[in-house]
Amino acid sequence: MAILVISLVYGSIGYAASKGEEQDKQNDLKTKIANLEELVDQNKNQSDGKIAELSEQLKAYAEQVAYYKSLPMSPKEIAGAETVKEIQYIEKPVTQIVTQTAIQGVEKNQAVVTIENLGSFQVDLKDNDNAFTILKRAGVENGFPIEYQEYSFGVFVTAIGGIKPVGNQYWAFYYNGKYSMVGASAQTISKNDTTFWKLESF
Repeated sequence: MAILVISLVYGSIGYAASKGEEQDKQNDLKTKIANLEELVDQNKNQSDGKIAELSEQLKAYAEQVAYYKSLPMSPKEIAGAETVKEIQYIEKPVTQIVTQTAIQGVEKNQAVVTIENLGSFQVDLKDNDNAFTILKRAGVENGFPIEYQEYSFGVFVTAIGGIKPVGNQYWAFYYNGKYSMVGASAQTISKNDTTFWKLESF
């Protein structure tokens, strides 16, 4: 009988210990589950933020693609090119109208602003004009916006006619057919000068 009682006591103790261990395991498991749920929530919030950011970038790219697709596919004529042609052909038989057009074009105090994929524009010059001031004037007179940032060293053009550089691109300009080695606000402009703006990569 005593042996039976001792066995029952040890069995009860073992059962209680086993039950306590089981309870500890359950508590540990609940803690781990709670930690995992918290990590999942954090990652979900971070993912939602990244998705929103990527969605905005994709939307901006889609707008640029739509803009480029809306442009005519034929190359734009450079303003003033007709005048040059007319002057070149004056030696050959031409009509009086063509000759007058060439002379009038030469007499005007103008410069030409050409923007890749946007067009060419003749701009009347004012005192102390530079490549940036005639670009702005061409935008105002022809209805396309110019976006830029001003710094102590000059002006940095960030968008022309809604066209913004992507990635490592920037708006470069050429003065009388050569890549300008000075900033647009430092490049003085005279009669019959030409500036050509285009996107280039670093």
